[in-house]
Amino acid sequence: MIRTIVIYDGIEYTISKEGPDAVRERIRTALASDGLMWLEVNRGDGRPTPALLLVSRSSTIALVADRDASDDGDPVRYRLEEDEHLLGTVDDVGSGHVEGMTGIEPA
Repeated sequence: MIRTIVIYDGIEYTISKEGPDAVRERIRTALASDGLMWLEVNRGDGRPTPALLLVSRSSTIALVADRDASDDGDPVRYRLEEDEHLLGTVDDVGSGHVEGMTGIEPA
């Protein structure tokens, strides 16, 4: 399944059946000719709601490839092995000390 996540004004939307490269090219082409475009997206999980985003040359958007499912439909899970840690473990939430981290002092 191909799906692109669009982040627009800090809110996450999706476009189904189109990868980020195709979306970017579609935006680039539209902006080159008209300077504005309405981008059709979906908002929400489960039963998404269609939405239109007004995109101009000054719009700030992010296009992200959705990696929740591979092209053959099998779920892909990103998880750490039992002995791997991103930041270590927090031994005392109030102290700001994170076990396994060196050179970082609480602010």
